[in-house]
Amino acid sequence: MSACSRVVSLSNIRASLSASAVARPRANRAAEISVDLPRLAQFLRARHPQDTAKRVASDAGIPARTVANWLIEGAAPTFQHTMRLVSAYGPALILACVSPCPGWAEVAAREERKQAIAAEMARLKGELARMDGAA
Repeated sequence: MSACSRVVSLSNIRASLSASAVARPRANRAAEISVDLPRLAQFLRARHPQDTAKRVASDAGIPARTVANWLIEGAAPTFQHTMRLVSAYGPALILACVSPCPGWAEVAAREERKQAIAAEMARLKGELARMDGAA
């Protein structure tokens, strides 16, 4: 059988086009992103100095024993648990323990903090107003 009369099967085409057959330059790969486990534990303990595991579990919907494993044994959270933590604690968590930190997380954490400060200022102004009215 000559090369011109050879039948090409679909599986041969797929094999030749598969991802394993295509060399990808390193520059096109995503940068490695990691969670710094000691900084994650520090963030969670700072947020909840008392009953850390139990309170994080309540905030994020994660079993307290799982959270305790992260805090005591340095175990890494799964992707699903990491997303629950981000959902519960927002961009401040990303800023605290993800490396490299994406720029959008820095902006979002700053905006979140500014909103918290503005809310606290409004609360304090209200307290001052109540005190002035009572005098």
